[in-house]
Amino acid sequence: MCALVGGSYAEQVAVPQGQVLPVPDTVPITAAAAFPEAACTVWVNIFELAGLAEGETLLVHGGASGIGTLAIQLAKASGARVSCTAGSAGKLARCRELGADVTVNYRTEDFVQLPH
Repeated sequence: MCALVGGSYAEQVAVPQGQVLPVPDTVPITAAAAFPEAACTVWVNIFELAGLAEGETLLVHGGASGIGTLAIQLAKASGARVSCTAGSAGKLARCRELGADVTVNYRTEDFVQLPH
């Protein structure tokens, strides 16, 4: 089991039942531990607060980060166009694999000047 705790590095915590999630057998517990925080961060900020809708464009700074990679996938699944920034060709390639439509190397390109 893993849980959305917020700010805890403990190996064991007590949380309300609604915050507990099962861990699939194929997912290491260390990966599962990061998922609830990333998923809630992306969902609340992009969909609930910003109201991203189908056909809109989302700009993800740090597209290769844990939050960024999940944001790309969820935005694409909702029908949005995704532009993202990252600092290397390898990271940008991964962002494209996850569905990014426009990728920008922030070390060598100015995302403001590129067509989005």
